[in-house]
Amino acid sequence: MQTGILARTTDEDVYRLILQSLEDGVYLVDMDRRITYWNEGAERITGYLSHDVIGRHCGDALLLHSGENGVPLCGAACPLTATMVDGRPRHLDTFLRHQRGHRVPVSIRSAPVRDGGGTIIGAVEIFHVDSRHYGLLQKFRGLEPFGCLDPDTGVANREMTLVRLRHRLEDLQVFGIPVGLFMVEIEGRDRVRARGGHAAWLSLIAAAARTMAETIPPNGFLGRWEEHRFLGLLGNSDPMTLHELTARLAGLVQATDVVWWGDALRTTVSIRSAMAEPGESPESAVARVAESVVGSR
Repeated sequence: MQTGILARTTDEDVYRLILQSLEDGVYLVDMDRRITYWNEGAERITGYLSHDVIGRHCGDALLLHSGENGVPLCGAACPLTATMVDGRPRHLDTFLRHQRGHRVPVSIRSAPVRDGGGTIIGAVEIFHVDSRHYGLLQKFRGLEPFGCLDPDTGVANREMTLVRLRHRLEDLQVFGIPVGLFMVEIEGRDRVRARGGHAAWLSLIAAAARTMAETIPPNGFLGRWEEHRFLGLLGNSDPMTLHELTARLAGLVQATDVVWWGDALRTTVSIRSAMAEPGESPESAVARVAESVVGSR
């Protein structure tokens, strides 16, 4: 015989309480892939409140899961759809679209939902922020009063980036620890301003910066160098790893968008990169990266 709380609640109440208390994001879809449940963890991770998504199709320009190259996973590649077809659970590391437009690295699991007779009636997706990404913005949190962050994007400003670059070059010179540099240029400024004004441009720049800051590895660093350029550092790196990172960032920024008065604003990006050389100054290192071969998306 049940006593206490369980005696005073239904099974549905208990299940709902448990799901709402999870740090992980959880949502349910029916066979039409319409969202029927969205917990508080999903709200925290994605920025979408439950009343924003309940009843909407999960592919309706919401999370827009993509691979690390920015290619969408909706449609035939959707893990929820595949799970509802064959009944098999799936696990996938991917990037979802936050409500503010930037990309968030997540690890997702999908499983079928069955009725009492065993028939598949929907699917559940459970997701959490990928622990391999530590979130550069989280490291910057609390530094605002010290004047070292860019107010528009939340990443390091030029002065802080210059200090960090100087330290990395000293590590290279004294200890031989290699460091890669990359310059990210966000393109399309005039086009975006023509469609939505300067505020739209700032929103898109901020989303691009958040995408890079939230998906850069723990040994990486990012700062705003100019209005439309960011300078990144990758410590203890090599040319291949640096190339892989910049290619991934280019794809993810390319997949970043900001909804502005009903329009999805996107950008293109070009990234230059080079390994730092012993003995060079911060100014010469940046100049050499700025003159290197461009990788565009």
